[in-house]
Amino acid sequence: MLNSVRTSAAMFRSGWATALMLSVSLSVFSVLCVGRFGWYVVLAGAMFFFAASVVILAGDAVKRSIYIFFFIQFTASYFLQLSLYVTIISLIFFPVVLNAKTRLSELISVPQYKSLILLLSGWIVSLVYVTITNYGESKYHAVRFDIYFLLGFTVAYEVFFLLKLKLLDMERLIFYIAASGIVFICFVLANYSAKGHVNYIFKERFGYICGINPNMISSYLDLALPCAFFTALYEKRSIVKKVLMYVLSSIYACVILMTATRGSIPGIAIMAAYCIWCKRSKKLLFGVLSGSVIGYFAFGRNIIGRMLHPNFNDMLSNMGRVEMLRSAFKVLKDNYFFFGIGMNNFSLAKFEYGSGFLTGFDKGRTMSSHNIFAEIWLGWGMPGLLGWIVFNAAVLICLVRGNKGGGAIYAVVFAVTAFSMHGLVDSALVSYSLMFVYFSLIGVALFAASDKTANTGAAYLKGQK
Repeated sequence: MLNSVRTSAAMFRSGWATALMLSVSLSVFSVLCVGRFGWYVVLAGAMFFFAASVVILAGDAVKRSIYIFFFIQFTASYFLQLSLYVTIISLIFFPVVLNAKTRLSELISVPQYKSLILLLSGWIVSLVYVTITNYGESKYHAVRFDIYFLLGFTVAYEVFFLLKLKLLDMERLIFYIAASGIVFICFVLANYSAKGHVNYIFKERFGYICGINPNMISSYLDLALPCAFFTALYEKRSIVKKVLMYVLSSIYACVILMTATRGSIPGIAIMAAYCIWCKRSKKLLFGVLSGSVIGYFAFGRNIIGRMLHPNFNDMLSNMGRVEMLRSAFKVLKDNYFFFGIGMNNFSLAKFEYGSGFLTGFDKGRTMSSHNIFAEIWLGWGMPGLLGWIVFNAAVLICLVRGNKGGGAIYAVVFAVTAFSMHGLVDSALVSYSLMFVYFSLIGVALFAASDKTANTGAAYLKGQK
């Protein structure tokens, strides 16, 4: 007994020493940056580093601190641009978290490492290729967006390990993602109010007049809607939570229709069709059909109008997508369909292969190919594209094969599917805040696919078969 107490005390002192040393080191580093950031940023950074070190070593407070990070990240990062900073800070303290836990033997297995290696090989090959062909000159974005994409995978595996260590709970994380959609919508509505455009909320594509891309709003809700709906569908313990999640699901579906984004419709249709097929209920079929009719007349006529009777802006958008894909093909061909030119570098490279129309269409030189698969192919070449497809497909297949009814697992499967289908006509790779949510779901998927408890749904339903 005495030996165990001494061992625990030694580990505690070692953990404190590690945390304090890291805190002091980071504070000193921030002082070196005082000329760039200002004294108040340095002071805030030093206080945060010290407080986080203390919190990490405070037992159950670890879980609370991690949930705070994720909750802030999901709900406000798109507007407050906290994604990158939260990720970097969490990575700094992640080794300290591991040091505070003793079950490191559980972390030996890394899921889907083969497809991840294939994906990373595309990045390395493309980086070498661009460096050689440009003779060391940086005429594109260098590796900035490559780093963002790499950090996304880091987030996925960080979530996986945190779930494995039981510092995160799969059900609660899915709930936070589901609830974050309403906060996201509230931020958009606040922009309408601040700019005096409240009367335009139902008159144009939701978010457009406020400078918020409707496609980004719908892409975010592609992830939040399945999380809310399947949380409600499989909730057995709290009727209040069940009703709340159904209400949020209805709101998300209506807002997606208000954005008039055509890329989100297949995801909603597949989710509705699956529920009808799975339940085989006439009441559910009637409810879905009634909801579809009401949604169409209330919010969805803009989508049908954009398809059947496009206006000048819609025609211009369609022409732009075709032109950008045509230019993407030229870029791929010029690079032998194998080598990439770096993530998001097509936004600049397309002017070397496109027409004068592109120059006038994208004066800010920011538009992508509007296809997430084409963007990965352009960025990291054929190995990167194959790695991305295999990685996501393998995770989903493992989930579908092993699932015994867990609502969280259905939420992940349909969220990833809807987001990927939307990715055929839009790319969100450069939005790190949005991709953070996606990669968090991938982390949940990695855990659920490799954990027997998660696969039986017991982690979510607490014993429900």
